[in-house]
Amino acid sequence: MSNLNELVKINSQETGAFSATKNRVSFVIPESADVVDLSKSYINVNMSLNGDGTNISASNVAFTDFASDAYDVDPCMLVKNITVDCAKKGLLESIRRADIYSSMKKQYEDDDQDKEDDNHLGLNCPRGKNKFALTPFRELNVDRASRELDHDVRIPLKDVIGLGAVPQYDLSKFGRTKISCEMNFDKLAASFSLGNGDNSWSDDGNELGACTDDTNNSGGNQDQIVLITSKSYEIEDFRYESPFWVGQQLAVTRTDRVDTRTVNVSVANVGYNSGNKKLYVTTSPAYGNSANGTSIQTITVKGVNPTTNTLVINSAELVVEYNSDKNAPSQVSIMTATTEEDNGSGRESLNKQYMVEPEAMSVMVCFPEANSIYSNKPFTSYRISVDNEPLTNRDVERDSPLDYDRKARYMQNKGKAVSCLRQKNLNKTEEPKTSEDNSVRYDRDNNSIIEALPITSDMKKLGLEINSTASHPIHEMVLFKEMLKTL
Repeated sequence: MSNLNELVKINSQETGAFSATKNRVSFVIPESADVVDLSKSYINVNMSLNGDGTNISASNVAFTDFASDAYDVDPCMLVKNITVDCAKKGLLESIRRADIYSSMKKQYEDDDQDKEDDNHLGLNCPRGKNKFALTPFRELNVDRASRELDHDVRIPLKDVIGLGAVPQYDLSKFGRTKISCEMNFDKLAASFSLGNGDNSWSDDGNELGACTDDTNNSGGNQDQIVLITSKSYEIEDFRYESPFWVGQQLAVTRTDRVDTRTVNVSVANVGYNSGNKKLYVTTSPAYGNSANGTSIQTITVKGVNPTTNTLVINSAELVVEYNSDKNAPSQVSIMTATTEEDNGSGRESLNKQYMVEPEAMSVMVCFPEANSIYSNKPFTSYRISVDNEPLTNRDVERDSPLDYDRKARYMQNKGKAVSCLRQKNLNKTEEPKTSEDNSVRYDRDNNSIIEALPITSDMKKLGLEINSTASHPIHEMVLFKEMLKTL
């Protein structure tokens, strides 16, 4: 068959829907005379967030890791363990705790903007200073009906396994190839933003949820259906910055000629006045009634929480790109890792030796909390030796210039540049106030010990000395020993 610039979708051998207990997916690429580009291939996990059909909420998928769903999640964290084997050469690669390994690598390889730019392909969207509730699971419109969407969460193979970086994978040489994954579906849950309890409505002095008094000059009693925002918007931005959209339900608190109370209304349209730069939000039904010459006063709005917000993991597929060029190298080299898990047993300091493969060229040591993926142990310092020879002449203090230098050496040893040394997670629920810097959104440690290692002729002894504090004892540890592998 012709495979010129062709994308082929391969369904998972396991059928959906998937869940916390049904969490394994596998894909088979059949043997052929073709060459595929694994560096441009990816796993799609199709998900939907089903609402009640009446309140179009800004729903996202939360990653409930370590009792918190507040942090931005790269899709690579969905893959817990991954194995690739083929008919003609057997096991090609297997990485346990690929979720920890992949997410930690991307912490240093992607800069802050990269982390935010790819969110339309992921589970959620962090909010910026405009506070608009972005979500890949909804089409939120100001002038036509909003709607719920199925969404493909994309996991590039190159982010989760070394073989995924190969641009010319010869299916005639390797034969039938199977990719098997254990997924972290148990950590997914439905979430939403700009609901009733969202602080965005009252942030910056009630800026977002405040509306101007509405005066009736009709000559008689009148139902009021238009809310006018106190906040101003620029015309080129209002469609993207508006916290209001068609189909959204709002709780409007106001004082009219009858009483002071809160009423629930739906948004029918959002307009823009270029003169005063305000949003005009048309509601159904009316939010109040006023007599001629009087006004509805003290108007504030908040979102209404959805009554139904159900996550469904519908299906999984592998999207493979076939090369038009059938020529492939006789062998390929990949960067992979072996995994070793340990436990510090709650010590404040740890001094231990590990046996590492001769070909290991670097090591990454991560410290996830119990049932967590994030390596967020705020240790104090560390020191590493190889065959009893220290790699530094002093302790390496966390977040010190020497620490950054060691991380730069590690990346350089792999032929890559450091893109980010901010060893923090992005809090997707935190919206910086207009007077604050973007850095306030990075408020949770996500760091590791990474070091370049010398290639040796025999197994080498890796000496690891870690110092922490009584408030942050050392428990779970995961060592990833990285090496080049030729296939």
